[in-house]
Amino acid sequence: MKYLFFLAVILFIATTTQAQKYVPFPKHGAVWGLDNWDDDGTHEVTHYTYYINQKGDTTIDGLNYQLIFNANMMVNTAIREDSSKHIYLYDFKLKKDTLLYDFNLKLNDTLPNTYINFQGSDKDTNYVASIDSVLLGGQYHKRYGICNTSFNFKPYVFLIEGIGSTYGLVSNLVPVIAHGTKLSCFSIDSISIYPDANSNCYNKIASVSENHKPNPQFKIFPNPTSGKFTIQTQSIFDEGNICVRDVLGRILLQEKLQSPNQTLNISDQPKGLYFIDIKIGNQSATQKLILQ
Repeated sequence: MKYLFFLAVILFIATTTQAQKYVPFPKHGAVWGLDNWDDDGTHEVTHYTYYINQKGDTTIDGLNYQLIFNANMMVNTAIREDSSKHIYLYDFKLKKDTLLYDFNLKLNDTLPNTYINFQGSDKDTNYVASIDSVLLGGQYHKRYGICNTSFNFKPYVFLIEGIGSTYGLVSNLVPVIAHGTKLSCFSIDSISIYPDANSNCYNKIASVSENHKPNPQFKIFPNPTSGKFTIQTQSIFDEGNICVRDVLGRILLQEKLQSPNQTLNISDQPKGLYFIDIKIGNQSATQKLILQ
């Protein structure tokens, strides 16, 4: 009798595993709620929340995309999914299609180079440390626990089928140190999916204060750069600061924002991906810079 019981359990688990279907990204009505936090080193942590909305479709070079709108992004983008579980991000400014997610990963796989995962060196890579499933919105979504070879921690971020990552849709996969972004909620057609059905993600959009000031916007050029680059802002702010960080969050350069066209030089740094932060008062914004 015990043998038959354990055999039934094993068959049930095997059947459940095989029956679990891949959960694709939604085609419309998705909302990603993001909580951004910043610790300036004085133990005063600044939080602000913003949302990424999926609204409408478009066709680019014969491929179908879903438009993505974000009030804090200077350029709107679009995403598409192919038949091989690959998610792509299209940047309208750069007119470039870049791999965003690959949901064909296996245990211990190194993450490929994507829009959110720039591999700086062989000694600092993200890899799949665990694979399991999580029940969200009545469906089991495969979940990938991601670790970094430079940190002896448990998975610091998760990739989730049909949603993105627990850092957000397009946030960089870098272990959080002083500041970062996390996915606070996710909904489809006004129905909350993540972290659970009671998160009221869609309804939170209406609760954001109309007096909330948008984050400071700026442009970086040239990008990629050989070392020297210019940060262009809309105006000069006495309380503004510029910070240059590497992929591990280490601060390499700090300056006051003194000009609407301020030039910096990081030619003494190794080639790779860097992050440029601008902080004005209690508001901040970040952009990526490639040194080549």
